[in-house]
Amino acid sequence: MPDVAETTIEGVTDESAPTPEITEGSADSQPQLFNVKVNGVELEVTADELVKGYMRQADYTQKTQTLAEQQRCCQSTSTRTVSQG
Repeated sequence: MPDVAETTIEGVTDESAPTPEITEGSADSQPQLFNVKVNGVELEVTADELVKGYMRQADYTQKTQTLAEQQRCCQSTSTRTVSQG
């Protein structure tokens, strides 16, 4: 039985297989940062965090508007009931 290092897979031995190059601090590997001010505090966030924050804000706004509409309907119904009583 041959050693694992000598085993050939698709014509490439373990010894001749290319190894991935790891570079630290490369500009391509660093996410782009954006400065934002939240409650008077400046923060650096990635584009992904900006998108998630925007989506969260849009969802919050939509839910808040729906809740406000429901409250207006309840208030209107309550006012009519008290007026009729």
